[in-house]
Formats: sequence, structure tokens, C-alpha cells
Amino acid sequence: MRKLVLTLVFILSVSHPLLAKSVDKSLYKGLSKALATKVEANVVGAASKILSVDEDDLKALNALAIFYYESGKHGLAKIILDRAIKAHPEFTDLKNNLALVYFASGDKKLGLLTLKDAAGDSSLSEAALNLSSIYVEHRDYQKALGPLSKSFSKVKGSLKSKSKPAIALTNNYGVALFGAEKIKESLEVFTYAHEAGVKDSTLLYNYAMLLTHKGKNKEDAYKVINRLKFLTDDQKMLRKVELLEKTLDNKK
Repeated sequence: MRKLVLTLVFILSVSHPLLAKSVDKSLYKGLSKALATKVEANVVGAASKILSVDEDDLKALNALAIFYYESGKHGLAKIILDRAIKAHPEFTDLKNNLALVYFASGDKKLGLLTLKDAAGDSSLSEAALNLSSIYVEHRDYQKALGPLSKSFSKVKGSLKSKSKPAIALTNNYGVALFGAEKIKESLEVFTYAHEAGVKDSTLLYNYAMLLTHKGKNKEDAYKVINRLKFLTDDQKMLRKVELLEKTLDNKK
């Protein structure tokens, strides 16, 4: 039932009075095209054009850091994010990204500290979502439940709009409740998401698993399993669903 959801933030637009230097929009379009090529020379060249106008441009620095993160060059990603954070300490998304770099490079302790700093008192930020995900992954369900409960009450209305952060948070909340042996509450969360029309295969698989092992009505579980079969063509997920269906078939 555990599912780790780590979200890398890409700041697409920034409006802040401290950003006094004006960068031509065409340069940002060039950066987007360069990122799509996934070629380092293209990305560095496009970012450099922006940074020659504004050496602390937030979008260019963050884009470079994300590129190096995804390329596995974590040392370079860290250097660039450190520079961006120094220039823009008010943007906590940068610290969220830095925390993910630490995790990717194996420094879990520093990653967790940085993520806690980025999350602050917020229960809806990307950092807060990532932090709760880590608590769930490490089965520290009680720590996860507080922030997840507050966040779920605020984002549950966004499930019908297919908001990915809302879906990820809802999945984590349902898993945390299950882990804390709050089965009734966990079922209520997953049922709410299902009735809202969520089509996320991970969330639906967790719901089907919960119904199979803890539900009172086998037909409810079969309905979710059949929906999963229709929604996904991922062979690994389909094999898991098949095993779940066999468990349900053998259940008295």
C-alpha cells in the first residue's frame, strides 16, 4: 500500500519586484525548446543567454538545476540551486528541489532537514507533500497524518479537476490512515476519490487492495478492479491487479 510521491517543482513564471532586469520572452521560449532536446549544450546555451541579461534569473537557474538533476549530475544541480537560493531566499520551491537533489545523491539526513525547512508551516506546498510522502514511505504514519489531514480538507474539492498534487496527497492520506489502522477513515478517503472520478492507477490499486482485504462487499472490490483493467495498460500493474483478483476470488 505504500507509495512514495516526490514532486520536482519547475517554476514556469515568476513575478517579483526584486526581479528588476527585463528578459525578452523569446529567450524563455528558446530555453523551453532547448530543454525539450535534452542536450546539455543546447540547455546551457539557452540559459546563458538569459543569465547574461540577469545573472540571477530564477527561471533560468531553476531550469538548469532541474536539467542536471534529471541528468544525474547532482553536484552541478546543487551548486546552481545554492546560487538560486542565495539570490531568491523567499522562493521555498528552490529548497524543495535542493532537498530532492540531496535525496538523489544519497544524503537523506540533509535532504530531510532541507525539506522540513522548505515546508515550514505550510500544509499545501510541494515540500509539505514530499515530506508527508517520506513519512508514509518510512511508515511513520502518525507524523504524516497531521499535515495530510489538513491538506486533504483543502484539496479534496480539486480531485474532480484531476489535480495531480491533490490526487497524490489523497493517495498518501489514504495509505497513512490504513497504516495507522484507521481502516474506516481510509476507506472513506479512497471512496471519496473514486466517486470524484479519479483515474490514477496507483490510488485505485490501493483502494482495490483495501476493499479486497478490509472491505465487507466483494462486489465493490470487483468494480474497482475492473475499472483498473480498463484504465491501465501497464503490464506490471495488470499483473498486480490479476493477483489481487485471485485473492478476491478465493475470499469467502
